Amino acid sequence: MPAAASATCPPVTAPGSGAPARRAIPAEKTKGKVEIFTVQFETEDILPKLEATIVQLKKSGSEWEDPILLGATDVKRVFLSPKVVDEVLPGKTIIQDWAPYKPLESNLEKLMRQDLIWMADNKEQARVVSLGTAPYRVSLGTGYHRLNIDIFGKHFPRVRNQFLAQVQQRVSTLEGPVYCLLSFEPSMWQDMLFFCQTALGLHMDRDIEGQSLLETDV
Repeated sequence: MPAAASATCPPVTAPGSGAPARRAIPAEKTKGKVEIFTVQFETEDILPKLEATIVQLKKSGSEWEDPILLGATDVKRVFLSPKVVDEVLPGKTIIQDWAPYKPLESNLEKLMRQDLIWMADNKEQARVVSLGTAPYRVSLGTGYHRLNIDIFGKHFPRVRNQFLAQVQQRVSTLEGPVYCLLSFEPSMWQDMLFFCQTALGLHMDRDIEGQSLLETDV
């Protein structure tokens, strides 16, 4: 059984929604929190918007650097580095699709057996890292897929870049509507909302409670 950190929001699904239901936070000391941002879009509509936005960011010099796809060796080196564990991961915890994991080699090996996309802004001195879960069908309507993206770090331009890259990687092989859940640093909520509205024409789909990480470990 993987060594996972305790969290207040396990992957509970609201009836008929395909979205995690809100849960009350216990009166325990928290060691970190991530915000949850949800949007819906059609793959046919979002792909050209993603491409145009990335081109514009590159032209404008808005701190665009292509996110780096990580292989198995790089994943362990980056996600287990003391700097990433201490300064990038929320509460020194890896979160994947609402499930929290301690940054241990055994947990990374378990996660790498899944169809995840791992990214970083830099292999040597990473300030932002992310992982994207493979899309899966949900009962929101005909043909809906759910896409979960977990991004860790506090540098907004690089968080934004990895959000765009993760979505682009996944939706390029899909058709139809997508329900996307993005988790990230809470202090970036307004920046992410403004960017999605102005650059991509996306709006927050629903209000979901952020995920708090507790001091207690399982």
